[in-house]
Amino acid sequence: MAADLPPDPGEAGQKAVEGIDSDQNGLHDDIDRFIASNDPNPAKIRAALRQYAKVTQSMMLASEDKEKCQQLAHSLMSAHLCLDDVAGSMDAVDMINLALQSAAACLEA
Repeated sequence: MAADLPPDPGEAGQKAVEGIDSDQNGLHDDIDRFIASNDPNPAKIRAALRQYAKVTQSMMLASEDKEKCQQLAHSLMSAHLCLDDVAGSMDAVDMINLALQSAAACLEA
């Protein structure tokens, strides 16, 4: 795993929807680490995965704000198209959705 990744947030990262973002890049540390460990090549795909995950995470956080969610839906479509363009497959999107669903399930428990 890359040395520039944030530390594993452990259980503390699952205590709130916001999670822990120690490097302040707009993405949960656990999702950042998940992307790096499950799709290490190439950098363009990692960047597209992070973009998609950030928008999805923002939608989760803005679930009470219908207008913001609608704006984010457009961003999500752009991120989706970008990821499809660089990855050539929606397997990567499925991988991120699984990670985000797992995080959400932990919060609901």
